[in-house]
Amino acid sequence: MSVLQIRAAFVLLALLVLPGCLVQTETFLSERAGAGIDERLIGVWTVPHNQDETGFLFVRAAKEGGMDVLTMELPDDDEKKHQSPKWDTAIAWPTEIDGLGYLNMIMDDGHLIVAYRVNADGSAEFGIMNPEPLKKAVEAGRIKGRFDDGFLGPDVTLTDTAENIAAFIRDNGGHRLFVFGDPENENDMRLILVRHRLTR
Repeated sequence: MSVLQIRAAFVLLALLVLPGCLVQTETFLSERAGAGIDERLIGVWTVPHNQDETGFLFVRAAKEGGMDVLTMELPDDDEKKHQSPKWDTAIAWPTEIDGLGYLNMIMDDGHLIVAYRVNADGSAEFGIMNPEPLKKAVEAGRIKGRFDDGFLGPDVTLTDTAENIAAFIRDNGGHRLFVFGDPENENDMRLILVRHRLTR
């Protein structure tokens, strides 16, 4: 399991922005005003690793456009007596590029563009931008941005226009520019959520 995959899982599950190895953006692929939603994402989701539900993600339509995202991370067994669940919020709205889905996300700690897909079985997978090719593209002047070399890898912030960022994603493989995890590796932390089924 790579550091980037661990980071990605935390971003999607707990919306935690930790130092290093992350791509943020100063603009979005589309404006929030008048933004629609992806009905397939509305509902309650959980992470099924080892069938141990330690976190939940709640998605609903937002009044001002897009979707409200609320995450709840449960403390593990050793922490339950001393800690309350951790809550984080975000605003997200979808943009489609060549038939592929992306989420523009506003969080307390920054702005992200996240790739996503909904599978035939109803599960949803998410991926964050791979910072290494973005750093190289910024250095080469192929896209506007800035970066810092952090302890865990480069922090990249894209400062280009929405049109140029969309074109860069399109011209560089679409979802292949994002880290989803390795489906062939059972130990790999895939960024996959399944719908939570309420039980008595």
